[in-house]
Amino acid sequence: MYCVDGDLLARQYKQHISGFEDWELRDTAEEYVLFPENIGPT
Repeated sequence: MYCVDGDLLARQYKQHISGFEDWELRDTAEEYVLFPENIGPT
């Protein structure tokens, strides 16, 4: 509909827009897992 490549957009977001590469806790991120039962109502 918008002629946007979804895979490319996801990569661009992760690698550039989100700041993931510069995130201070990036090296320890795999140690944390989110489960729906651990998330309260917003």
